[in-house]
Amino acid sequence: MFRDATHWDEVVASLGFEHLRRHGLRHTGLTWMADAGVRCT
Repeated sequence: MFRDATHWDEVVASLGFEHLRRHGLRHTGLTWMADAGVRCT
């Protein structure tokens, strides 16, 4: 549903990032937050 609503495949293809996956972005974001010292309680 998210893929259809955002035209994900078309957007990443037009940017030249066909290998990019939403799940990978989630992990990257969490890594950046951890590196910045953000803590979850």
